[in-house]
Amino acid sequence: MNDINFILHDFRSRLPMALGYRLVWTRVTCAACPGKAYRGTDRRLWILDDDFMALSTSLVSGDPRVREEALLWKQYMDSDDDRTLHRNAALAAELASRFCRVGVDAEMIYSEIVDAPQSLANPHAGLWCQQLVRLRPYLQHVADVDLAPAELTPVGFDICWPDGRHSAIRNPGLERARPEFPGYLNNHCLFPTQELASRFLDSANSMDYGVLPFCVLAVWAPPTGVVPR
Repeated sequence: MNDINFILHDFRSRLPMALGYRLVWTRVTCAACPGKAYRGTDRRLWILDDDFMALSTSLVSGDPRVREEALLWKQYMDSDDDRTLHRNAALAAELASRFCRVGVDAEMIYSEIVDAPQSLANPHAGLWCQQLVRLRPYLQHVADVDLAPAELTPVGFDICWPDGRHSAIRNPGLERARPEFPGYLNNHCLFPTQELASRFLDSANSMDYGVLPFCVLAVWAPPTGVVPR
């Protein structure tokens, strides 16, 4: 077994692996589902560096609301960087609720990698496997993460990088190879079953995209798409 096949086999043998909890933007759309909200993983809550620097100066603000939002962004970014957020459902729910109270449209999601390519017939296969090896320490055994809480419900299956970025559903390209794929998506702009998503995995990986191969991720989110304020 060559190095590429060994790495893929090892990665697949560890599935499912948890990305855990993330905070994401709500009301995100994609061209594949006009008029529907995309509720996959490729909508990470973030703030521009310049905006964060401006918020940081607000930590000493006399305005309690401005100070609250600045402290909230700092707590969120710290817990996302050290991955405390990714393992702790209660923390993710608390931060999502607080963001909504200050007017930031955010929700918590939970996701797991449930399928990965069985082979990589791509010029970048070696690079992709190197990146999978580097990513492995940041992924978690499902048993090491809080179970998805009752207020989250399965919303479907995304095809994206194994770190949750760059969805092949949300971003353009897959429709050129498989123009029929939007017709299989549910009301959340996701595939309704893992089996169906996996049918499109090889087509997604045939696109010459980025430094990571596409995988299938199962996604849980609030049923209404809105965290109570």
